[in-house]
Amino acid sequence: MAPINVILLLAVVILIVLAACAAAGVLRVRVRRSANGRLESLTFSFGRESAEPSVNDEVRKCEEKFRIVADNTYDWEYWIGPDGRFLYTSPACLRTTGYEAAAFFDDPSLLKKITVEADRELMERHMAGQAAQQAPEEIEFRITHADGSHRWMQHVCTRVFDDNGVFRGMRASNRDITERKHAEEAFILEQLFNDKLLDSLPGIFYLYTYPDLRLVRWNKNHEKLLGYGPGEIKDRYLFDWHVPEAKPYVLEAVEEVMRAGQSIAESPLRTKDGRSITFHMTGVRFEAHGKKYLMGVGIDMEERIRVEAALRRSEHMLQDAQEVARIGYYVTDLRTGTWESSPVLNDILGVDDTFIFDLKHSEQITAPQYREVVRRHFIDAIKARRRFSLDYQIVRPCDGVIRWVSALGELEFDEAGIPVSMIGTIQDITDRKTLEQQLLQAQKLEGVGTLAGGIAHDFNNLLAMVLGSAELLKHHVREQPELKKYVDRIIDASERGTSISRQLLIFSRPDQAKLKPISLSHTITELQEMLRHFLPKSIDVNTEIDVEHGIIMGDAGQIHQAILNLALNAGDAMTNSGTLTIRESTVSAEFIADRFSVHTSVPHVRISVSDTGVGMEAEVIAKIFDPFFSTKERGKGTGLGLAMVHGIVKNHHGLIDVKSVPGEGAEFSLFFPALMQQAEAPPAVGAVPAQRHDETILIVDDEEHLRDMLTEYLSGSGYRVITATNGAEALEVFTTQFADVDLVITDLGMPQMGGEELYRRLKKINPRVNVMVSSGYLDGTTKEHLLQLGIRDVLTKPSKLQDIHRAIRTVLG
Repeated sequence: MAPINVILLLAVVILIVLAACAAAGVLRVRVRRSANGRLESLTFSFGRESAEPSVNDEVRKCEEKFRIVADNTYDWEYWIGPDGRFLYTSPACLRTTGYEAAAFFDDPSLLKKITVEADRELMERHMAGQAAQQAPEEIEFRITHADGSHRWMQHVCTRVFDDNGVFRGMRASNRDITERKHAEEAFILEQLFNDKLLDSLPGIFYLYTYPDLRLVRWNKNHEKLLGYGPGEIKDRYLFDWHVPEAKPYVLEAVEEVMRAGQSIAESPLRTKDGRSITFHMTGVRFEAHGKKYLMGVGIDMEERIRVEAALRRSEHMLQDAQEVARIGYYVTDLRTGTWESSPVLNDILGVDDTFIFDLKHSEQITAPQYREVVRRHFIDAIKARRRFSLDYQIVRPCDGVIRWVSALGELEFDEAGIPVSMIGTIQDITDRKTLEQQLLQAQKLEGVGTLAGGIAHDFNNLLAMVLGSAELLKHHVREQPELKKYVDRIIDASERGTSISRQLLIFSRPDQAKLKPISLSHTITELQEMLRHFLPKSIDVNTEIDVEHGIIMGDAGQIHQAILNLALNAGDAMTNSGTLTIRESTVSAEFIADRFSVHTSVPHVRISVSDTGVGMEAEVIAKIFDPFFSTKERGKGTGLGLAMVHGIVKNHHGLIDVKSVPGEGAEFSLFFPALMQQAEAPPAVGAVPAQRHDETILIVDDEEHLRDMLTEYLSGSGYRVITATNGAEALEVFTTQFADVDLVITDLGMPQMGGEELYRRLKKINPRVNVMVSSGYLDGTTKEHLLQLGIRDVLTKPSKLQDIHRAIRTVLG
């Protein structure tokens, strides 16, 4: 029975007792109720209608009757007077509080003291409100039992007035509701635990009625993931969430749950904003109070779907990367000798699914010269319990092509230390090995080129003396044919020496060329007639050219010399007869990228020179671009021809490809970046006018013979010549005679002060000074630097005297 009903029942009993007293003419009772029928107060009045006992006696009788009723109730009843002292307390006081009634009579504040501190304010406010004639109210508070435990009290009190309206105190009823409170707390705790448990689930929780499938319980994730608030989600129909096309499948899963007890399904749910989220649903049948429910959890699959898609993309990227990098993987069972391999590895090795993968057959793929090396390296790796790592060559069974591979393997051992398996990768490194060989070749050429440049410098100075002296001698023996014949031979030999020196310089400083648009078609056409005179008539010379597209940025002289060298070498390879073919065509950027493993977006012009001669072995091809390497007899070749070709091609940002089979001839292909514009016509060279001049020229050179030769030649042409042996001497001469000097011709490399430093000091004396520089070894970068400083012209030794004279007239006008 509810506490309120008990209290009301008690009040009725009290009224009955009081009414009995009133009927005896001793006591009058006035009952006051609120608008909702609740008891607010009782007013008692006493009087005598005849000679009866006193009012106080009648009151005491009524109180005794009240006590009779209160003493037999379960609840703790008490009466507090207007002064706050206890007038009465029922026997239940001891059971409820652990204190005897006398303790409350002796200490009116005991009730406040045993009230738990956190509830005292509530209790005091309540008691003050009741004393101020507020409407009766029910409160719950805690007390501390005498045994130290906390007890919950359900408290209600009523004000008491006599018949004259005098306030007589308050009567209260207190019920111990501790067990009920504990039960409520346990229920609330369990409910909070269940709510937290459901809210902690990684997905949505749902509880639907069956068979109408209305949502009656859910968790926070259900609201969060689908975007609905609590007021929008309650009693929603199951298929309000599912996309229409999934309804048959989901309905079948629901019936499976009700029939078998559980089922799973995967279906997209629609969110409030129209998005679709795929959930993995686990449904179970749940029954309570004779009703059936569909209960379950749905896990958001979007993240897993994204991860799986990312994993698939990653796997595809890894596979693509392996294919691009030419890396395949394998797993070998060393106990059985079998292994598994990836498709990329099969492609590298040149085998298919029918190939038997075991140690015996895999060894057959290894190139014969490396089989023992691989076997020994593998045994050493096992003994040292280290990684297997080795570069070696293989021979592909499918096409017989030799490829370089790099193999890595991690060995796995059992408890006894016996190798049981190996997992690893094999990468095709043929392109890398090719580039390494090209790098070694380039480094070798660079080293020899530096040496060749130094040789060319001294050689050019000697040739300049010989050639200049021969030209002067030829002038003096014009009338002596016999002597002139010998002089011509000296000049011819000097020019051939100049040609050799020029090859050395091209080889040692390939950046000297002046690149401009030129037509390779025109170059080949010019060479065709020349080769018919140089080569034996038993050799046919054929050309195939693409006149429209054969334009590159190049130096016509160097390109001419490169093709000529290749053609003459081809002629030497055909001892009796044969065919020499020079082809010119255009290839795509993709062809260049695939063939040479370089990145380019520009088409290339290909010049191929092929012959039907003796061909070359692979060992010879590996050395043909080495300086001074030659297959010709001693005395019949310098070994610089192909080295010079290599330097020219490098200078033109080009590439070289060589193909040759012994007995089937050879083909050299030169590739140059194509240029889509017209070529420049070669400038016409005019003769130097035969006239005398009177300008003053200061010649500065540490080579006495060169100074004398040039002095004699220029003096014969009318010039006034002053000489100096080095830069310091020249500076001294110029300081005293700078007003008379029209031109200074100086060597670049001299002791004490070089030509560049001399120019800088001369310019401080006369900012308008005219200076020409000559050198036996000069690269394009240095020449450009000198011209930018203001030097009027740069000559390369050896130069013909008329070329020097022409340059002088260009500077002086």
